[in-house]
Amino acid sequence: MKKEKSAWQKIKEAQYDKLNVTVKQLDIIIALGITGLIIVFILIVLDALNIIG
Repeated sequence: MKKEKSAWQKIKEAQYDKLNVTVKQLDIIIALGITGLIIVFILIVLDALNIIG
């Protein structure tokens, strides 16, 4: 028996259907975004410790 999808899952899948990208491309985009956030976090910490700037 297949489970009914939640409203959130349906909304999320509808948004993904609007994007003309593959799952691999979406994974790369997400990875780049996370990498960017990590770099920004590291720079903020280095600036707070007066190591840079």
